[in-house]
Amino acid sequence: MASIKDAKVLVVDDSADVLIFVEALLAAEGIDVRTSMNAQDALALVLEADRLSEPFDLLITDLDMPKERGTVLIKAVRDLERQADVSDSGLMPILLLTSFEPGSIPPREGEDMMRLELSYLHKSATSERLIPMVRKILRRRSGPGG
Repeated sequence: MASIKDAKVLVVDDSADVLIFVEALLAAEGIDVRTSMNAQDALALVLEADRLSEPFDLLITDLDMPKERGTVLIKAVRDLERQADVSDSGLMPILLLTSFEPGSIPPREGEDMMRLELSYLHKSATSERLIPMVRKILRRRSGPGG
C-alpha cells in the first residue's frame, strides 16, 4: 500500500448511522471502504478478501453488537492469521470504535483485547480523531516512506 488512497478498510457496526458516517469520512480520503452490520458477515468479507489476495489494510469494529460482540470478530481474525502463520508485523491493524470508556469494558474482555493488539477510539471522538488515527495506523503498517 503506497498511500492512504490505496487502503482497503472494513468497518463493522450494528448501527447504520455509524456505518454511513464512518464510511463517508473514510471515502472522502479516497479509502476503499466495505461495511458490515455484524461479526459473522464481516468475517465472511475478510475470508473472501484473503481468498482473492486483496486483504483489508485495517479493520474498524464496534465492541457492543447483538449476536456476536466485536471481540468475537477480532479473535476470529487473529485465529485466521495464526493459522496462516502471519508474523506479528503482518497482523491486520484493528481499531476498536466503541462507546465504552476503556475502564468500563468488562475485565475479561479488556484482558482479551490487550492480547489482541488493537487500537481504541471512543465514538464521541470519531469526527475529530478517526482520520488522523487511520493515517497513523496505515503509515505504521506500510513502513518507512509509506
